[in-house]
Parts: sequence; structure tokens; C-alpha cells
Amino acid sequence: MCLMIYQIITSSYLPYIYSKLNKLDLSSGQFCTIAISQQLFNTFVNSKEINLSKNSVNLIVLMCFKFSFPYLFKIVSSSNEKYKQYFLTYHTIILKKIYLQ
Repeated sequence: MCLMIYQIITSSYLPYIYSKLNKLDLSSGQFCTIAISQQLFNTFVNSKEINLSKNSVNLIVLMCFKFSFPYLFKIVSSSNEKYKQYFLTYHTIILKKIYLQ
């Protein structure tokens, strides 16, 4: 219930400056809602239906990967711009040591 109230407040006030961050926040909240409801469903399923429970957990894991990729992509791309010079410097040092030996 708290998560749904948070989503309503977030969608009306838009707390972030960038619209992409607002969309990512909304989609992560939706993922959490789906994962929580899916896990509640798992708890109420009989222990005899293990396959249904395993499929449900697999669905949650797949959705987690799907929703985490935009965050990871943003982190990697921003880090790439920030540390590009350092990476290239160390990369050339390593290549020189490999090929000069």
C-alpha cells in the first residue's frame, strides 16, 4: 500500500529534474509492486505445486534483469565519460607491458 501511495505522489510531483529519471523511478516502483504481489502469490500456492512457484521466481528474476539494465547502462555510460582518460592510460600501459616483453 505504501508503495502505491509513493507512486501516486511521485507521478504527480515529479521529484527529479530529468524526465528519464522520473520514468525509471516509476518503472522500478511498478517492478517492486509486481515482485511483491508475485511473491505473495507464491506464499499462498500449495507446496505441491513447486513448478508454479519456481516459474514465478524465475519471472521475478527476469523482470529484475529487465528493469536493472537502464540503471546499469546509465551508470556505465556516465562512468565511461568520467574515467575514459584513466582507462585509456592504464590500457596503453598494460598493452605496452604485454607486447614489449
